[in-house]
Amino acid sequence: MTHTRLKRLSVSLTACAALALSACGNSNGASAETEKQQSDALDGLVWAQAPGAQSTATTKGDAITFDVGASSAVKITRSEPLSIAFLQQGTVNDYLKAENKGAQDAARKLGVKLTIFDAQLTPATQLAQLQNVITSGKYNAVMAMVMDSNGECKAFTHDAPAANLLVVSMIQPLCGNGTTLGSDAWSAGTLSHIGGDGDPSFWGALTGRLESEVSKDTPIGLVSGPESTINFKPLIELLQDKSKFNLVDVKYTDYSSNKVLAATQNMLLAHPEIKHIVSISTPNMSTIIASVLRQQGKKDVKIYDAGGDTNSVDLVKKGELGFSAAYFPYTIGACAVQILAAAHDVKSVPRLILNDCRKPANKPAPFVLDRSNVNSFIPEY
Repeated sequence: MTHTRLKRLSVSLTACAALALSACGNSNGASAETEKQQSDALDGLVWAQAPGAQSTATTKGDAITFDVGASSAVKITRSEPLSIAFLQQGTVNDYLKAENKGAQDAARKLGVKLTIFDAQLTPATQLAQLQNVITSGKYNAVMAMVMDSNGECKAFTHDAPAANLLVVSMIQPLCGNGTTLGSDAWSAGTLSHIGGDGDPSFWGALTGRLESEVSKDTPIGLVSGPESTINFKPLIELLQDKSKFNLVDVKYTDYSSNKVLAATQNMLLAHPEIKHIVSISTPNMSTIIASVLRQQGKKDVKIYDAGGDTNSVDLVKKGELGFSAAYFPYTIGACAVQILAAAHDVKSVPRLILNDCRKPANKPAPFVLDRSNVNSFIPEY
């Protein structure tokens, strides 16, 4: 998609200053192949082809008015450059860093200003950051990976649009929406929602594949992220279907290595009968689980995960990971920026994008990485 806008190359410095940490340049150690994959992703986003309801814009003079499905519209000034505040969960792993880099690269390419705020995996911090964004008057758009879907609902769907901020939510839906198969994850008051690997249909496809590989009586354990992350709930509900699976334990973590290690050890101690472990993996979760299984000599226990990162590739090649439903965080970060840029250019944008903005458009079924395709797959993180 082409946008006619003066280039503003402040994005890299601005984002780095807000993070005080990380995700500029190649700080996450991406390989040359991954860099090429990311570049191709940036040029191949297909979100504009998503069917369904649209958030529309009208103009009058220098004013752009957006219908975001709420009681009042969002109004911005067309002549004011697009300035995006990215309310990010954190920068603690390569998934989040890749998402940040995708947003930065897209903003740099489109010439828009982007500032990334690190919530350090704390909902209260994220809410405070949003309030600072609102009161500062420096921004006209927000993209967010929210921490607490219900707790942050009003702030992102009422307070932000009331302050004339366009909002794009990513992965974690707002206001408890999108937690059951077939439900709509978009929330009134926001411009768009990118479902990606957080959409219920993603988990439906994953468990459909899992069902073909495990017997319904075989004990399964699940190692997850935080319990407050509601986009995991459809997966848990699907695994709790006793006609298809025998889920005996669920362990929640904050993704940190020590919590994942303890969760895995405690699960196997309480349920030594477990033969399959499903991992909602951010980088290294499945690697830690695999190391515990090796240490305990449990060669007959197979891991299945959602992740598709470099660690997943390695584990699939070793035969320790049955399959991995791949995440594409770089693409999602870039997609959110593109959507906001298109809206600023007075283009209609889809309210709901089921997948992660890759081809085919709005098809939520994940790319499943296994022994048949692992040698040709290039992860985004």
